[in-house]
Amino acid sequence: MPEITQIIKAHNNFYPTLIEGKEEIERNINIYMYEPDSGINTDTGILIFIAGFGGNTNSNVYKKMRKEFANKYNLVTVQCDYFGWEFMQSEVLEETIDNFCDMSLLQAMDNIYSTIYAIDYALSKSEINTKKIIAYGHSHGGYLCHLCNLYSNIFTHICDNSSWLYPKYLLFERNVNNTISVYLASEILGRDIKFIDLEFLYNNFNNSCYIKSYHGIDDKLISVDDKLAMNKYHNFNIEVISKPDNNTFFSTEHSLDANFLNLFHLFYREIEFEKSNILNLPNEIVYNSKDLSLKIDYLNIYPQIMFFK
Repeated sequence: MPEITQIIKAHNNFYPTLIEGKEEIERNINIYMYEPDSGINTDTGILIFIAGFGGNTNSNVYKKMRKEFANKYNLVTVQCDYFGWEFMQSEVLEETIDNFCDMSLLQAMDNIYSTIYAIDYALSKSEINTKKIIAYGHSHGGYLCHLCNLYSNIFTHICDNSSWLYPKYLLFERNVNNTISVYLASEILGRDIKFIDLEFLYNNFNNSCYIKSYHGIDDKLISVDDKLAMNKYHNFNIEVISKPDNNTFFSTEHSLDANFLNLFHLFYREIEFEKSNILNLPNEIVYNSKDLSLKIDYLNIYPQIMFFK
């Protein structure tokens, strides 16, 4: 079947309201989906791809995976052009509060919206296996997989290649082709936001998602010791890559110079999926920090972010 491309409603951009007292900005996003050529059935699952810095929906590897995995694994595959993706590529562009790489909240919302849309699309054709809702991401994309899990509780599996625990480009500059890039998010969000810190969030979350994280022993962006510390949380499984196998892993540094297709094959072979046709969306998810609370409301199915003191 041909690829399905859609423009869907996204979460409003709330940053102008929070920072400048202006109206929220309504937004749409592009999504790209494949369904299995044989059709959707009760064993079909959902898989969202989340690219990191340097990747996007038009990358050849993602276009290939969207199509191949739909048929190989009986999945509705989906990917989106999430908030600020343009500023994560190989050139430096000027950000504004209307559109910037926030590295967190709205990027996660866009991927959750895309997943819910794909679920709704699949359910319009058949019951599906709601115990097979997978997020697959690399580096910052892996981090966003975790935020999607923590902000929705609908994902059953995460395949994470080298995610950080907190967006390092909020804290440090990024070198883009020998040009130093300082992200607007550093100014807008600040440097110590509990609601985007994976350690804080998982410490306040009853995790039911199976998480497999592959991490290089020589990763400089997030140390292997910091990542291994996440094993204390339920359903975390960190695998340290200490030697290239020259098949899936070609490096022990950040992102492992991994073959993206082989990595998912490796992950998928380890999984025995339960089966269910019941989808349970949360009513709300709330996180409380010292001075502020974050509420994610699912009253209208698609989540809405609210902050309150």
